[in-house]
Amino acid sequence: GTCSEQKNTAFSSSIQLFSQWRREELDSTHFFIQWKPGKQFFGCTPETLFHRTADSIQTEALAGTTRRDADSEKDQWLGSKLLHDSKNQKENHAVERYINYQLQPLTRGPVINHQMILKKLARVQHLCRPISARLNAGTSTTDLLKALHPTPAVAGLPLQMARNFIRKEEAFPRGWYTGT
Repeated sequence: GTCSEQKNTAFSSSIQLFSQWRREELDSTHFFIQWKPGKQFFGCTPETLFHRTADSIQTEALAGTTRRDADSEKDQWLGSKLLHDSKNQKENHAVERYINYQLQPLTRGPVINHQMILKKLARVQHLCRPISARLNAGTSTTDLLKALHPTPAVAGLPLQMARNFIRKEEAFPRGWYTGT
């Protein structure tokens, strides 16, 4: 009984944490996978890798972060400061260029980079540049996944060099985290 009680307690704690995230991070995508008792992977992400409808794609360059503040004026000031910060703008622009480069062979017509906005979450706000394009006939969802994942915001650039650095220097394996 003790082993199954511990598994049930761990599962219950995981569900409680997951439920709390869902209540707090409304503008994120949430996921919870349990492939056998005691083995779960769950989390949430503010980033939309892509959304596909027929022959169009919407994605986003999400990079550049600052905190939120309970005081609305200070929160607005933090957001404005983020929108005008050159370091964060460069970081976001690097992600934007990467996405554009990766989409070029898969799309027809221009890749449209929309105006940068703030994506505000419960505790942080990010620079977000929506990107859209029309897909070539025959472009599969797998083609898009291979082209866009992992994003430079989580893996770095140049991608292969960053992946090698992560494998060598991080003290823990990322496993499923960001799929890198």
